[in-house]
Amino acid sequence: MKQLYFLFVFFISFNLFSQCPNPDISWWEMGEDFAFVNGNDNNQIDYYEIEYKVGETFVPGDGTAQSYTFSGFPHTIPNLSPGTPYYFTNRAVCNDGSVSEWNDNNNDGPDLWYTDMVPGEFNAENVLSHNSSQDITHEPSQICESTSAAYDFIFSGANQDPGFSCPETTFTAESDGPYTITITDSYGDGWVGNMVGNETYLDVLVNGVVVLDDITLADGFSQDYTFDAYSSDEISTQWVNQGTWFYEVGYSIISQNASGDAVTDLGAQVYTRSYIPADFGYDGNVTIGAVELGIWYSDAEGNYNPDLPVYDGAGTSYNNIFLYRQTNGGVGTTNIGQNQSFWELIAFKLDFEISPEDHQTIISVPLEFLPGYGNLNGNGVEVSADDDIVVQVWMGPGSEASTGFEGGVRKFIAGNLSDFTVSPDNTTNYPYPAVQTGPWIDSTCEYYNYVADNSSLMNLVIGSNNELSVNELDELDLNVFPNPVDSSDQFLNIKMNNTYSKNISIFDLTGRKVFSIITQNDRIDISSLSVGTYILEISVSDKIHRSKLIVR
Repeated sequence: MKQLYFLFVFFISFNLFSQCPNPDISWWEMGEDFAFVNGNDNNQIDYYEIEYKVGETFVPGDGTAQSYTFSGFPHTIPNLSPGTPYYFTNRAVCNDGSVSEWNDNNNDGPDLWYTDMVPGEFNAENVLSHNSSQDITHEPSQICESTSAAYDFIFSGANQDPGFSCPETTFTAESDGPYTITITDSYGDGWVGNMVGNETYLDVLVNGVVVLDDITLADGFSQDYTFDAYSSDEISTQWVNQGTWFYEVGYSIISQNASGDAVTDLGAQVYTRSYIPADFGYDGNVTIGAVELGIWYSDAEGNYNPDLPVYDGAGTSYNNIFLYRQTNGGVGTTNIGQNQSFWELIAFKLDFEISPEDHQTIISVPLEFLPGYGNLNGNGVEVSADDDIVVQVWMGPGSEASTGFEGGVRKFIAGNLSDFTVSPDNTTNYPYPAVQTGPWIDSTCEYYNYVADNSSLMNLVIGSNNELSVNELDELDLNVFPNPVDSSDQFLNIKMNNTYSKNISIFDLTGRKVFSIITQNDRIDISSLSVGTYILEISVSDKIHRSKLIVR
């Protein structure tokens, strides 16, 4: 009896004074087929034990999970399967035979981690093209330009540069009126912008008397107002309120009796092309991985120059591709944004770079994909051959002011003159080519108009890849909610299983960055966003997560 008592006391004493510490883990990272763990070793600990199970949680130590041991940090757990959910827990085994408690992030059971998916390489098999020839022999047959007469005052807003500020003006009228003031918004959502209650308002005065009071632009790109003035009158403007997105605001003033001497301005070129894979002989499903573009990159005279700038931060690299699935037939419209309510975004590439060396060549631009944007298939997106797929390409202007190059640069999609093989009967038919331009006023190209001789070379690259893709930040147990988010809630929650700083950017569907913040907080204020669909990008260290964000 005394011996049993002694053993009992010894057992209690052993556990009170020789309790094994938990593993001191500082880093856990998943790869394609491994888990990497790092931490601080303890001389009390003999080895570490990991238990893990595929696809479902478990009770640690119940014998249903796989056990793995290692002697010290750092260590790599091998032979895992790519793109697979694993539940992990761990404990320490000390030199005296004691063990720690099973350990996990919140001590609430095994933690869920995902191994990375092997994206694989997209295998291009063919291109869908409406151009009978793939030779680039000519600049675009249709160039969209903005034209104007001799304005008394003109100032265009900016899409992305908050440094822009449209000034007030005062000048002496040189001719009798009537006069027209055209107020503009470079983005196209009016002077209301994204903040109702903080609209921009302008007064127009003649000889100090207000003749146009609190004029504004409720929506769209431009609106005209008319007022009377005579030669030698003083015409002036006065801001009543400089509202949200003020750098997008502009206006021009001109006498209706002014001379007709025209000047031209090359704005952003926007190209649209539609494809139905079944029309090219395909059935079942096809995988789209890239878009091919014929490039014309020249100086103001249309000539190649190796000294042309590639990127200056002011517009020359503003090139975006959007891939849509058409859900209501036809892409024809007379204004940007119309009919796009029937376009389902399935892929994109923001701010792809072209250079002078790309002049008169065909470049291939790999597309990027998001969960919820189509059926992902490796580095491609899988669609039905019967789907109507719309390619839209935005190519930014490169003015002399933005590039520092005399005359600026010209960037277009080019091809063969009059080589486009499809001749639809009218602008509502598939799959006519189209081109449009900014700053969205007085353009020689109507929005989405069919251009009979527009031979611009745009190809859809299809192929195969059987590997599924995932976001790089999935292994960080990222949780974004709510999504969709109600505009009245104003807050978006972005939580991860670490405390690293997050670089958060939100883009609208034109590629414009509308929100940006670097924060460690899990809750961000997005009240500046209007109702719509956005692309959410979260960067942590060298990993990036992208997803669709809906504000309703």
